Amino acid sequence: MRGVIIGFSDQQMASKIRDIMIRNGINVRGIAHSGSALLRLTLLEDGGGLVVCGSELKDMTAYQLFSQLSEDFDVLVLAAIPPTGFFPEEASGLFFLSAPIFSEELAFYSKTLLDTRQMPMATYKRESRRKKDVFDQKTLRSPEETRDIQMAKMVLIERRHFSEEEAHRYLQKESMQRGLRMATLARQILDIDQQQKEDAG
Repeated sequence: MRGVIIGFSDQQMASKIRDIMIRNGINVRGIAHSGSALLRLTLLEDGGGLVVCGSELKDMTAYQLFSQLSEDFDVLVLAAIPPTGFFPEEASGLFFLSAPIFSEELAFYSKTLLDTRQMPMATYKRESRRKKDVFDQKTLRSPEETRDIQMAKMVLIERRHFSEEEAHRYLQKESMQRGLRMATLARQILDIDQQQKEDAG
């Protein structure tokens, strides 16, 4: 049975991803904090699987890891942005999702990649249908929504060391790509930030 191997240098992040997978009924085969340890785990798997990891592990990048895996493994990278030159065109089986991401989204993509070894296209169709709504409603923000957007910018400035302009561009870009209103994405970021603070506290 194909399952997921999780690879993050941050142990807390790896545990969170594992918990998301388990809650959604996905078979987690192991956790590793370095590329070499993860490669050893893959040797125990019959039939391949999916590696979910950050853009860099302790001893190698995600692409270096991918290049050493057997062809029956795919890699799903979770990161704020893909590093420059990260995805050569011939790297079939290497996928990227922009973080932060909802647990339901991560589970959906992971299940689909396990089952089909292809990134689902329905999401992009859904986004393109909803992009008009993003622009139509941008002038109808409530005071609460405006506050959420400003607070989300502050989270991005603090956690990712963005300038205010970079944080605003990030919210614009991600809301369009995901087919969400900017205020909705801002609320998601605030919810994730609050959950992380509670988990750490």
